[in-house]
Amino acid sequence: MSFEITFYSKNDGDSPIIDFLESLSDKELNKSLQYMLLLAERGNTLTANFIKHIEADLWELRPEFGGVEMRYFYFTWVDDVIVIVHSLKKKRRKLPRREIDLALRRISEVKDGKSSIVQIVLG
Repeated sequence: MSFEITFYSKNDGDSPIIDFLESLSDKELNKSLQYMLLLAERGNTLTANFIKHIEADLWELRPEFGGVEMRYFYFTWVDDVIVIVHSLKKKRRKLPRREIDLALRRISEVKDGKSSIVQIVLG
């Protein structure tokens, strides 16, 4: 089964995920996109070095390049749609609770129709 990767978007059409991707170096971006392609192909069947369950519907995609750990928080919605709701460069060993809470709020916004998603075609 393959999945469609989408990004959280604010009501004004701005996507913080796209903004984050645009801030990355070319190598960080390429690594992130490779991981997203794997996620699109295999979903939550990827191993722990690629993804991790955080809590409830929240998962994280875990690319790393040159010692920089990037995190993409996502959930699976409507069977074959994965929505990436938040992204960051991890600076500490433990994820800050505020980052998890932001991702959970955005999941609620998407599910409640209070925000939209941007469809992205990878491949």
